[in-house]
Amino acid sequence: MEFAEHREYSPGDDFRAIDWNVFARHDDFVIKIFETEQNLHISILVDSSASMGFGEPGKLEFAASLAAAIAYIALVNEDNISITAMSDRVADEISSTNRNLSPGQVFDFCGKLEADGETLLDDALKAFAFHRRQPGLLFIISDFLVQGRLQDMLQPLVYMGYDICGIHLLGQEELNPHFSGEMDIVDSETDEIIPLTTRGDTAQQYQESLRRFLNQTEVAIKMCHGNYVRVSPGQSLERVLLGELRSLGIITE
Repeated sequence: MEFAEHREYSPGDDFRAIDWNVFARHDDFVIKIFETEQNLHISILVDSSASMGFGEPGKLEFAASLAAAIAYIALVNEDNISITAMSDRVADEISSTNRNLSPGQVFDFCGKLEADGETLLDDALKAFAFHRRQPGLLFIISDFLVQGRLQDMLQPLVYMGYDICGIHLLGQEELNPHFSGEMDIVDSETDEIIPLTTRGDTAQQYQESLRRFLNQTEVAIKMCHGNYVRVSPGQSLERVLLGELRSLGIITE
């Protein structure tokens, strides 16, 4: 309980809230108003599917660093945290719910994450929601390369009381790929090989598809009343934390 302000006494107010020191000095009846400071629960979901290992540096390496930085800020503010690695399932998790966590334990956990498995975000989110029943601020750090409607996957979490912040992570190789001649494209999660014959307008078609994908992902998250942030491994953590997230009011001084 933190003292907030004084307010003039009105009939019906709890007389125990009267500030008798003020009455003794000024002969006025005022009551003390308090605010309850509550700790948040910060949930961080890190996509650890095989596609997150793509690029140099890999997307998962940046995602893990970002998750560790967010968790560190939460620990400093004495908020409860959980970090969950997910692909086609909940792969691993660390939480301060049942034990005290040190920054070193968080950094160690994030440093050991490995990219593996398919991106089955719907199944992973359902498993997360089943085991975690502590609504709060939910960060999802992912490339969101999923099949199905992202909004339908996120909506149940909104109903459970989570405030979602989707951090969309794509590498420079995905944003601006190099096309030339005859190519075989290999799906990093299913090993499916797709032959591709590049043409003069291949790069343009790719960019148009990429713009649609980025827009659809942003719209899906915002339709769930969430915040959307687009990042790439080339950015600094300081820019993401103190620039993007602070501008949205998610991180405050």
